[in-house]
Amino acid sequence: MHFKEARYVMNSSALRSWRSGLRAAACIAFAVVGTGLATALGAQENRDAAPPAARARPEVTVDALSVVRVNSKALANARSSRSLGPQREGTGVVIDSEGLVLTIGYLIIEAETVELSTADGKTYPATVVGYDSATGFGLLKSLRPLPIKPVQIGQSAGIGDRELVLIKVNVDAKARAEVMQITDIFRAKIVDVQPKSLTIEITGNESKVEKFITLMHQFGVVELTRTGKAALPRK
Repeated sequence: MHFKEARYVMNSSALRSWRSGLRAAACIAFAVVGTGLATALGAQENRDAAPPAARARPEVTVDALSVVRVNSKALANARSSRSLGPQREGTGVVIDSEGLVLTIGYLIIEAETVELSTADGKTYPATVVGYDSATGFGLLKSLRPLPIKPVQIGQSAGIGDRELVLIKVNVDAKARAEVMQITDIFRAKIVDVQPKSLTIEITGNESKVEKFITLMHQFGVVELTRTGKAALPRK
């Protein structure tokens, strides 16, 4: 992973070491942002609308998910303002105890100022560390300590992941038998048979799926759809 377009330049080898962990953290944390953040911030808005006497001290439930709100203002001459606007708002995930926050890259492209906020409304100035164009992720660093426990980043070796793929392959009389043989070797299954094509379903880890797809390309892939990874801890 190579982050660029930053005010502070990070060592490329150090950034590469984050790659697996950052992706795992993003999948876990951004999955709960839509529900957890909306619920908590919605509850906060309701409390703000209530009379002062009826207001109770808010429970910082979003903070328990290691999520912060990200607000940024683009540079005055930023080219990205034409498509993204000068003011941008989204969320980020706290990934370490030093205040590093993982977010969506477009929030911080050409940003002049960045501010983080927690569910209780407190704000924290931040600076852009870097942006990775390959993944679309961005890194921020809070300039003051964040009162939030960082998300726990696990080891990918402890995760059992699977992906389901449907692939339609061109076949003629000669290729049909070969495709069926490869399908059997990979323990995939044929789910539809047409005069000039076969539709195959395969389930497995990324390595298995990619090898099968590569083999099918020699026959001619007509259509392909993937579910993406589904994973659970092994223990």
